[in-house]
Amino acid sequence: MTDKKTCIFTHLDLDGVVSYLTTTWFYPNIPFEIVPVRSAYEFRQIYLNWCLNHKPDEYERIYILDLDVSGNEDLVDNSNFIIIDHHSTHEKTEYKHAKAFVKKYTSACKLIYKILSAKFPSTQLTPQQKTLIALTDDYDSYTLKSPLSKNLNTVYWSLTDNFNTFCKIFKRGFFGFSIQQQSMIKIYQDSFNTYYNNINEIYVGEICIDDKSYKVCSLLADKYINDLSDIFFISEQADVVILYNHKLNKVYIRRNKSCDLNVGKLCESWGGGGHEAAGGCPASEGFIEMSKSLKAKPLNNI
Repeated sequence: MTDKKTCIFTHLDLDGVVSYLTTTWFYPNIPFEIVPVRSAYEFRQIYLNWCLNHKPDEYERIYILDLDVSGNEDLVDNSNFIIIDHHSTHEKTEYKHAKAFVKKYTSACKLIYKILSAKFPSTQLTPQQKTLIALTDDYDSYTLKSPLSKNLNTVYWSLTDNFNTFCKIFKRGFFGFSIQQQSMIKIYQDSFNTYYNNINEIYVGEICIDDKSYKVCSLLADKYINDLSDIFFISEQADVVILYNHKLNKVYIRRNKSCDLNVGKLCESWGGGGHEAAGGCPASEGFIEMSKSLKAKPLNNI
């Protein structure tokens, strides 16, 4: 081992934090510095700010996990960088110097586990560590085979200083939820139910994209994006759910599992971005024009 340092930039979400933990389980003796990044769109500025007080050349390894950093090759395509990401939008990016493992996969943490378990076959993770990876993969792929995976994400976002606190709590893997964590889950569900029951109106209609028609449900919402989408996918048989946050003048878009619309491309056309199944953008003219084709529908949830 050299005296040089090692740093990890990772996504500030459940998959990002478990990607970090998975990496540390295979490299238990390396004191990683950690820089969580809220979104791929913020990576460039966060990295440049980091460089004001750090010299990348002094680091033996700089890992970038669960982040589509395409468009930032001028910053990260160096021989001491290791990039591991599972987003399909990142697959076509070519790196000449960095070691890049970019492949469409259900989650970054599961991809990292596959790579590192092959590299270190003598390192066997515990059942609890494997369970944490499996639950995170279940949530990030939104397969949701286990109800525990959605609750794990709820716990993560309910924690104060969520990234660091989650690392402390789950550093040895998943052993079940504590009484306190079960309380967090109940508080979240009660809060969501209250929020949902206060929605009085939604907007529904059909939109045509690339000569194909999609059923859309739209509503005003500033939180519970995925949970609300799940409800209206079923109740309105919507292909696409669009949520408008008037406080931030921002739009969030989710697609049903059975829908083939590329949400990321739609969001790009509206001035934002995202991935195949989810994305966001400002409330641009494209969104406003689309909204004109939708009709208001009263909603009585009580």
